Amino acid sequence: ASALDAMSIHSAWLQDHLPPGEGDDVATLVPAILVGLRAARDAPDALVEARPFAGALKHALGRKVRLDDSAWCELVRILFNLSTRPLDADAQLGEQTRCILLCGALLGKRDSGHAASGGGLELPWRPLLAALLRWHMSPRHRPFANRLLAGSTVRKHGGALALLMAAAREHFPPGCAPEIVCALEPLLCPLSSSFGFGSYALALLTPSRERLAGSALLVVQTAVGVVVYADVSSELLRNCFDTLARVAKSAFVGRVEKVDWSGHMPMIYTRTLSALGVAAVLDEGALAVLQSSSRLIAPEASVLSTAFPVLSLTKRAARLIVLDIDGSASPAEALARLLQLLRAVETFCHPSNDGWWVVRLGHFLLSLTKALDWRLHWEAAAAAAGTPTVFPPLSAAHAEAMLDALLPLVLNGVHSKNMMMRAFARKALHHLTYVRATRVSHALVEHALAALTEQTAVHQAESMLHVLARLVPELVRARPSALAEGAADWEFP
Repeated sequence: ASALDAMSIHSAWLQDHLPPGEGDDVATLVPAILVGLRAARDAPDALVEARPFAGALKHALGRKVRLDDSAWCELVRILFNLSTRPLDADAQLGEQTRCILLCGALLGKRDSGHAASGGGLELPWRPLLAALLRWHMSPRHRPFANRLLAGSTVRKHGGALALLMAAAREHFPPGCAPEIVCALEPLLCPLSSSFGFGSYALALLTPSRERLAGSALLVVQTAVGVVVYADVSSELLRNCFDTLARVAKSAFVGRVEKVDWSGHMPMIYTRTLSALGVAAVLDEGALAVLQSSSRLIAPEASVLSTAFPVLSLTKRAARLIVLDIDGSASPAEALARLLQLLRAVETFCHPSNDGWWVVRLGHFLLSLTKALDWRLHWEAAAAAAGTPTVFPPLSAAHAEAMLDALLPLVLNGVHSKNMMMRAFARKALHHLTYVRATRVSHALVEHALAALTEQTAVHQAESMLHVLARLVPELVRARPSALAEGAADWEFP
C-alpha cells in the first residue's frame, strides 16, 4: 500500500501487479487499494491522499480485474463518503469529481442482488442532496451562463454528481420517498427561483424499483403538481415526465403498487403534443412557451439523457402512453387518445417537411414503437413463465391497431428530407418488425420495389437500401414476433 501511494497509475508497480489478461484475478491488488482508501478516508486531506488509489482502481476496472461482492460494497461506501463530503475553500474540485465518477461506475456494474450477497449496501440520500445544493448554490455556479462554458470544472462536477445520484437511488433505504418529497417541498414552490432545480432534484432522488414501494402515489401526485407550472421550459417538463415514467414502469412490472393513470392521461397527451412543437396545432402562446429560454444550465439539461431535453421528454411521454393502454378494453376505446394525437400530426410526417419539429416527431414515433416492442415481449415472457401481470396484456387486435396507425407514418419518415427523421424511422421499422414481422415485411416490399425500380422515386433508393440493410438480417434469422413467439403455426414471412 505504501508503494502504491508513492506511484502513479502508470507506474512500474501497477504494471507488475495488474493481470496480463482480462478477467484474471490478482490476490494483492484489490486488498492494497482497499487498505489505501481506508487510510485516505481518515486523513485530513482525504481526496489528495486517495488520488493514487482511485487511479489504481480505475486502471484495474479497465483491465477487468474481478471484485467479489464484499469488496465491491466496501469500495462503494468509501468512495461515496469521499464524493459527498464538504470541500474546503482551497480544495480542488477535480479530485472529488474523479471519486464521484469512479463511485458511479462501480454502482453501475452491479445491482441490489450483488449488494445483498456482499453484506448489504444502503446509501443515504441526504448527503447527496446536500452535495447537490452546495454545487447549485456555489458562487462559481452561474445558471444563466453561456452554454459554451459547459466544459468547466464546476459544470463537470455537477454532471458527475447527478450521474452518481441516478446510480445510487437503487440503494436508498426502503420507504424514504416521503422524506425526500418533504425535503424537496420548499424547492418545488413555483414562485421560487429554485423551482427548476427542485424538479431536477425530484427526478434524480426519487428511489428506484422496490425502494419506491408504498410511496408511488405520493410521488405521482407531487410530479403532477409540478407539471401544472412546468410550461416555462422543456427541461422542467422533462424532469417531471422522467419521474412519472419511472414510476409507471415500476408499477407495470409489479415492483410497486398499481397506480391509476386515467385522471392524468389528458394532461400527458396535451403536454406531449405541445412538446412536439407542430405549429399548426399550437396557438401563439404555446409556441412562445416552447421558444422560451431554459432555466436550467447545461449539465442539468443533459444528465437525465444525453439527447436534447425535448427528445428525452418525448421518450418518457411515449413510455407513459404505451404503458397506459388498457388491454381489457376494445382497441377503439383503449387507443382513442393516441389515435387522435397521431391524426393531429399525420400531415407533418410527409417526406417534404423539414425542420427541428420533424426531428421531435420522428423521435416520438421511434419511442412509441420501442415502448410497444418492449411491452409485448415482456407480456409474452410473463405468459410463457406463467406469471400474472398487474395490468391486462395487449391482444393481437391492439397490436394490429397500433400498426395501422404507426406503420404509414414510419414509412413516410423513411423518405424524409430530414436526416434525423430518416434515422429514427429506420430504427422504428426495426422495432415494428419485432411486433409483427409478416405485416411489416409485406408493407415494406411495395415501398422497396417502388424506390428501387421506378424512375420517379429514384431519390428514395438510398434510404430504402439503409432500411433493407437493417431489417434483412433480422428477417433472415427469423426472430419470431412478440405476438407469435412460441406459437406452433408461426410462419416465416
